[in-house]
Amino acid sequence: MNEAQYAALVGAPTETLNALKNLNSEQISFLRAMVALNVTQWTPYNAICRHAEALYAGEIRFNWKDIVKLVLQPLQATGLIEIRKKAKQGQKTREGRGGKATDVKPTGRFEKEIAEPLLNALYKAAGYAEIRSIRSKPLEEIVRDTASADTNISGKALEFLAIRLCQVLDLDFMGWRETDEEVAGGGEVDALLHSARLTYSRWQVQCKVGKITLEAVSKEVGMKDVTLANVILVVGTSKATESALTYRQKIVGTSNLNIIIIDGPLLQTIIKDQTQLVEVLRRQAENALRMKPSLQNIKGVHPSGGGASSSPVEREPAAAKADKEKLVQQSFELSVINFGEMCGAVWRRLTGIALIDNPDFLCFKRMEQWRPDYR
Repeated sequence: MNEAQYAALVGAPTETLNALKNLNSEQISFLRAMVALNVTQWTPYNAICRHAEALYAGEIRFNWKDIVKLVLQPLQATGLIEIRKKAKQGQKTREGRGGKATDVKPTGRFEKEIAEPLLNALYKAAGYAEIRSIRSKPLEEIVRDTASADTNISGKALEFLAIRLCQVLDLDFMGWRETDEEVAGGGEVDALLHSARLTYSRWQVQCKVGKITLEAVSKEVGMKDVTLANVILVVGTSKATESALTYRQKIVGTSNLNIIIIDGPLLQTIIKDQTQLVEVLRRQAENALRMKPSLQNIKGVHPSGGGASSSPVEREPAAAKADKEKLVQQSFELSVINFGEMCGAVWRRLTGIALIDNPDFLCFKRMEQWRPDYR
């Protein structure tokens, strides 16, 4: 097998594949969630697990009772993480049983074989090479730099913010979308992200300084026919306007487009806890679900043809059905008679001109004889 081609196919470097080849899906997802959350110091394992289950919903589900034994200890044995247990004061408890949650910390091998290769692909796609310096920047500092009077600093900070959101959501970076103004000078950046988890989704992301306005959201909606995005994520450093929120509801409720708005207050929540990003997305997804039109009035036969239909087909009484069929038959026969009489009248007129005797016998037999043949 050509390892380089295989690595390109699955989207992971060869060294990362070698480090993951003997691990199961839950262990791999745990490591990917560590990369997504940019874990570099001691971190409670349960926060990483919850983030992994949110990112890879439908793909993995942890056995929380034995997670230390099934996930953490095997990863520790491979030299990818360290584990420490904070027991209750004056007591000794086993890891994962009582006391404070077990903390985990990435090792040098994790950084070299997992985090750096994966993030290198992300940052390279975004046009950056200084991975370590960008990773070391706290999200709070990045957001603060967006308000800098130096447009070069603010522009880069906006790009770093878009990249960090891409990292936290474990999406693939497609590229930047240039605006009419220079990316830094315009006070906003636009990025395209995508993912093939469960189903394909393409994300149109705008990060901007200041409040999120109706004009900003409507511009992104207008671009979706060009970018082919089905998710729009708009991030602003100040509170969104009421008109922007109302417009979002209108578009989400009348189209297949999902619009996510993360304004200043929500962004501050995410700064304090990055795992809250998926929680914000979940709440807005549930909100979108409630705004979509109801299908309860649509009734039809179950695809299998059986009777297990969520909306049962209403059947009319047999007597009413028979009356309806009789009425349709009579209407058809009357139409045929009228058509025949009209044709007969035309024929009589023509034969009268031609001086032909008994035209009815030449053209038609009695109506009752030929009418049934046309039913």
